[in-house]
Amino acid sequence: MPLIGWKGIGKDIRVNSGNNFSQIPTFFCEFKGFLCYNVVRWWRNITNNLIKRRKTMYKLIKRREVLVTPKYAEELLVYNTYTTQRVLRPAHSEELGLKMKLGVFRFGEVALAYMHNNIYMMNGQHVCTAIIEAGIPQTCILEEFQVANKLDMSLLYQQFEILPRSLGDMVKVQSDALELLWPSRLANLVVSAACILEANTSRFIAGMAMTGSTAYKKHITRETKVGYLEKYVKEGEFIVDIFLNSTVDSAKHLKRAPVAAMMMKTWQKSNKNAYTFWMNVRDGENLVRQMPEWHLREFLMGHRALAYRGAINYRKATNHEVAYRSTLLWNAFRRGESISKTVYHPNKNIPILV
Repeated sequence: MPLIGWKGIGKDIRVNSGNNFSQIPTFFCEFKGFLCYNVVRWWRNITNNLIKRRKTMYKLIKRREVLVTPKYAEELLVYNTYTTQRVLRPAHSEELGLKMKLGVFRFGEVALAYMHNNIYMMNGQHVCTAIIEAGIPQTCILEEFQVANKLDMSLLYQQFEILPRSLGDMVKVQSDALELLWPSRLANLVVSAACILEANTSRFIAGMAMTGSTAYKKHITRETKVGYLEKYVKEGEFIVDIFLNSTVDSAKHLKRAPVAAMMMKTWQKSNKNAYTFWMNVRDGENLVRQMPEWHLREFLMGHRALAYRGAINYRKATNHEVAYRSTLLWNAFRRGESISKTVYHPNKNIPILV
């Protein structure tokens, strides 16, 4: 009489009673194979069922083009109650609203999900907010979906990953359109410097303080910023010339937007003098302690926007301090004056360039 009878994969494996145990190892090997085979089949069935289920996770009910007025936008925002919806970013809605006022906004996208007799906004909170703030109706694509549960809704929410083109992407395209053979890093630097100049034009003329590093970015669309590349193309050529005729290490203390902004402003005052001044600040060759270029170079070499970088400690320098010291030393250079030291006054206006 057999102790155990087991039908394995492809044949019967039997372990007999008595003293014959020679077949026991074979039995366990076949049993292990049988177990693994069935576990794989079980897991494959589960995953196949999940895949089949995922194909019908959410269903598009309707997609249509609608004109969203400020009043309609308010009605749509009533459904913006999805508990894990991302926080509204005012800067993004302000930028969209500015585009609407300028007439360059293309169209918006709004998505609603229906689940258990409730309606949830999946996409469009920034567009609707911008329409309300701008007060201008906009054409939008309105999509309505039916979902069965929270997992379905989560998957639907993940589909609205609209990645906007970055400023760097736009600058790259604009550079190609203008046929500029500048490295991307320098084209971006010129745009950043131009943004500072545009936000501080009246302040520079009046000798007032330069704004902070982030204040000039507000209420300026990426399209406007990219447009500065064409407006400041001549100043940009000067910036590129200074950087391309140098090694990376010799010019890294100049590669900051407020410094580039001052380079551009001084170039506008005197092309020839600006080239001599900033080449000296860049290389430091044949400079003595009494020369304005030496003082500016030492200041920029020892200061960064960050408190530290690598193993070398640097002092923080605001945009105002960079502009203030650069202007003082540029004016001394233009007058042919020697400098023993410069004193920075954070509460005073930036001197007028000569």
